[in-house]
Amino acid sequence: MSSLFTEDAGELSEKILKLHKKCAVGGGFLFDGLLFDLDGTLWDSVDAICTSWNQMLARRAPELAGSVTRQRLLPCMGMLLPDIAARLLPQADPEQLRPLLRELLEVENRYVAVHGGVLYPKVP
Repeated sequence: MSSLFTEDAGELSEKILKLHKKCAVGGGFLFDGLLFDLDGTLWDSVDAICTSWNQMLARRAPELAGSVTRQRLLPCMGMLLPDIAARLLPQADPEQLRPLLRELLEVENRYVAVHGGVLYPKVP
């Protein structure tokens, strides 16, 4: 297996560009862009997610506010939103949670867009 996954982001992007140039056919490009999965890959957004969820819960479901902590959210990263909510908020009635899911996602996305996450070491 290649060592691509153990290198820092700068070295990885250089390798990808070199590979792309090698594989270009007739002077054209094989792809138009490159998409990175930021969360858990290039940066840690767990604290921003916790803050955004707890702020929204404080407004919409005060009895659930403060339920989302870094320690409880970390094992859920990469799961689907309904599964995360069910795990982090088991005391909530599923019927109560269902209408909140879209709002949780919207609030999270807005908050993370403004506050971002913390880049992992070796990420330029």
